[in-house]
This record gives sequence, C-alpha cells and structure tokens, in this order.
Amino acid sequence: MRLRPPEKLCLAIVAAIAVIDACLIATGRLTIDMTGYAFTVGVGLMMVAVGQFYRTVRKDERLALAATASGAFVLFTNVASILNYLLLPVKFPLIDAALAAGTKNTRDRAMNQTERQARSIRTDGKAMRPR
Repeated sequence: MRLRPPEKLCLAIVAAIAVIDACLIATGRLTIDMTGYAFTVGVGLMMVAVGQFYRTVRKDERLALAATASGAFVLFTNVASILNYLLLPVKFPLIDAALAAGTKNTRDRAMNQTERQARSIRTDGKAMRPR
C-alpha cells in the first residue's frame, strides 16, 4: 500500500479514534450496533482500495488521491460518529420536561417584552407616552 503523508496522517487519526472507540465499548457501558456500521466501513475500505488500485496499477494519481481521500473521510465519519454516540450521556435521567418549562417561561417573558415595545411605538415611529 502506497500512501502519501497526508493520507497516512488521516488514516492514523482514524485508527486512533477506532482504538478509543474499542476501549469505550470494551468497558461495557454501551453497546453498538456493529451491523449498522459495517456497510459504511466496507464502503470506506473499498474506496481506499480503489484509490490504491489507481495509484499502483492504473498510474492515475489524481483519481487515486480522490478515491483514497474519500475513503478516509468515510472511515473518519464512522469512527467519529461512534465516538460521539459513546460519549453522549444516554444513561442519565431525561430533563426534557424541565427544559420545556424553562423555554416556555423564557418565551413568555420575551413575548411580553416585545408586546410592551410594540404598544409603545406609534405608526409614525415616535414613542407614545404611557397613559
């Protein structure tokens, strides 16, 4: 496999994140549906392989670079999305009701302030005096 230095760096980052993912999965906190990721990982690996084919057999560097970079991007997206899922606090209690209540109160205060401002402006743009 002949990789250019930037490609080596990208694939090394992918490998490092994959190792972190594997360590987090091994701790047993969460499980991952690997069959869901298998297809896109296969696509990424296939694109890297196509890039290497065009680099070594067909001698088309531009196409090889595009295919290898695309494959590295697909692989990075996969391992980064797994890492994102593993780091999300999905086992904690939901706070949706508290957020919804806070949002409603904030929205009501903002609407009241906007309404007061709208009442204090006349159509000609001059402020009205409160009565």
